[in-house]
Amino acid sequence: MLAVAPLKLVVLADPNDATAHAALGSVCGDVEPAAVARAYASIVEATGKGTSESADGSCGGKGGGAARAAHMLATLTGEGASAECAAAEYVAEVFDELAPTFEQKLVGHLGYKVSCRSFLITDNACKF
Repeated sequence: MLAVAPLKLVVLADPNDATAHAALGSVCGDVEPAAVARAYASIVEATGKGTSESADGSCGGKGGGAARAAHMLATLTGEGASAECAAAEYVAEVFDELAPTFEQKLVGHLGYKVSCRSFLITDNACKF
């Protein structure tokens, strides 16, 4: 697939580029999983041999900048602890990335509204 090589270069340039990871891992991974797994293996190698599991093989190992790449590699190959559960570093990375816009997306995009009763209980006033 022609997109794998350029996306690999983007991820190598910025291992935290979520859009590049989404395109490489999800879109390209569905079409050509073996090529994407090879790309992620080289990304993990180049970004400091990050791992998605701890030394004892359990979830939650140190991933550093390669946490997302290590997670994607494990899910594509079915190998390692991250194939069964996401490593703590990967989860923290994704959470930190989404946190600044979470409320806006929840309220603005999804139209979520907390019941006025919740506010009455906690703040003694409904602030809608």
